[in-house]
Amino acid sequence: MISKAKFPFRNTLRKFYIHYSIRRCWGPDYIDLKSDEAAVTCLFKNGEHYLESVVRHHTEMGFKHIFLLDNHSTDDSEKIAKKYSNVSYFKTGLPINKYQHQIVNDFANRTVRNGWCLNIDFDELFDYPYSERMGLDRFIAYLNSHNYTAVVTQMLDMFACESLANLASNSREDITTKYTSYDTSAITRVAYSRSKLYKKFSNKSTISNNDIPLLFGGIRKKLYNLDCLLTKNSFFRVEGNKSALSHCHFAQNVNLADISCILLHYKFTSSSMQIAIHMSKTFGNLSGYQDFIKLIEENPDLKISKCPKKYMGAIKLVEEDFLTVTKQFTDYVNAIDSSKPASPILKTS
Repeated sequence: MISKAKFPFRNTLRKFYIHYSIRRCWGPDYIDLKSDEAAVTCLFKNGEHYLESVVRHHTEMGFKHIFLLDNHSTDDSEKIAKKYSNVSYFKTGLPINKYQHQIVNDFANRTVRNGWCLNIDFDELFDYPYSERMGLDRFIAYLNSHNYTAVVTQMLDMFACESLANLASNSREDITTKYTSYDTSAITRVAYSRSKLYKKFSNKSTISNNDIPLLFGGIRKKLYNLDCLLTKNSFFRVEGNKSALSHCHFAQNVNLADISCILLHYKFTSSSMQIAIHMSKTFGNLSGYQDFIKLIEENPDLKISKCPKKYMGAIKLVEEDFLTVTKQFTDYVNAIDSSKPASPILKTS
């Protein structure tokens, strides 16, 4: 196998090809952020089911701007996005199955200057421990004060407590109020530093807390045996106009924070079958799209979980060993808001 490193000119041409395939439709080209500010980038296709929830959630959380990159949508995504003044809309026609990582990386580089970038898929919403007590700017200030340059984010699959067959398709529903359940009973934990994926894609990064694991599986493992990676480095600091992404799930040359955050992942909604059919045409069975379609076709009245839990905030997931915090972080939270003293969660065997 010939290394790509032997063809730097070809790699440079590819970067130019990807960069100039992305065209701005409306909204600012980029945003210059302060060190305690953040913006969102999102590559998607046919995202009308999620767009309003994504924009509303992250705007209310304190993100300064949202950059959307549309890949051949055929729905009303652009029409919906135009309602928001804090959104920029871009398009690319490149095949995502071939260039996904490179497109995402280039898009983050060109749109977010300084500050922090949250790169998400169109069905993900970000949250962090004690977000109800501490604003995003204070959270970022904590990261900056310890020279952390990226954060581990763990995906949690969300669903409703009824069968998918009974969910009426609704392209404008509020996913945050309808899909509030989760199930972590099929989660597998692997030490971050011993993971082959870490060694391949993030081996030049520093791990500040060895208690933070890579997570695999979850409800998709339980339903159709998809042992998917749930861990990402979705939230990272941007130096100048250079992002740190080295893979769709990993960043390189970063100092990973001592805590982990969450990506609420809305994989099982009223539009799931339609989305899975579209995605299977693009990616085949990557991420189990075809397996999911088969599961629902053969079990139309299937309930996702018989014993789900209701999402009550990120800190509850620390108690379940899904997320991680440290005493250093809880001391910082207490210094900001002493009305409800936070204490590190002690793990029980």
